[in-house]
Amino acid sequence: MSNHIYTGNLKKKAVNYSFLKKRLDLNKKLQNKDFTKWLFEKIKIKKNEKILDVGCGEGAQVKKFVKLIGKEGNISCLDINQASINKLKKDIGRKKNIQAIASDMRNLEYVILKKFKQKQFSLAHSSYALYYSPKRLEVLKTMYKFLKNNGSIYVFTPCLPHGMVSLAKKFHKIPPLVEDSLKFGNKVLEKKFREMFWEVQINYFQSLIKIENLADFKLFYQSTTYFNKKHQNRIYKYVQNKILNNGHISFEKNGYLIKGHEKKNKFL
Repeated sequence: MSNHIYTGNLKKKAVNYSFLKKRLDLNKKLQNKDFTKWLFEKIKIKKNEKILDVGCGEGAQVKKFVKLIGKEGNISCLDINQASINKLKKDIGRKKNIQAIASDMRNLEYVILKKFKQKQFSLAHSSYALYYSPKRLEVLKTMYKFLKNNGSIYVFTPCLPHGMVSLAKKFHKIPPLVEDSLKFGNKVLEKKFREMFWEVQINYFQSLIKIENLADFKLFYQSTTYFNKKHQNRIYKYVQNKILNNGHISFEKNGYLIKGHEKKNKFL
């Protein structure tokens, strides 16, 4: 079975380090809100927290977590991309309270039991990652299984409205799995979290992407999982006209954060 919901070129766009880094850099440059800052206003980190980070990438959240958990806290994180894990390890240096492992998240239970030193967690987190596993609900169940009874799980995922997807849809079809990913929070996660936790909280991240030149738009669009080479020139012409007339093109880029706290099924 594939380790990712996408295959072929879609999978390459989703997990390849160079594409991932390009998307991260462009979002940071063009987005009007700092996602990490917003996220840490919502996630309450305590001293001595034992954190599990699933799909950690190159550690945007891990680097913040480690500053907040104190000497007795620790972080266990994994990502499917070895290059991302290498970058994370290089950036954080040698820290005894961080374990970072390159692994498919569908092997999460094995990694916790056989590789991570920490076996139970007070907080589990996954941003822009969980949906992309074909075993995403099994992964969520594993996160829950190794969570302390009074612990919390946070999952962040893209959601509608998504302006770049809406723009691309004017010119070509969007792969169904891409559109499905934008409904994962509302359609799937909320129901599961309400089954698992006594307390469920939802927050929406609302941001605006503002692009002032065609070169940046091309980089952004070409790094997406729905880039369509056949229709790219029509889209570029449309965007160039918008930029010439308005000085920029802007669109929404939103996200969905769900928190579950205090387990219902203590022995699931």
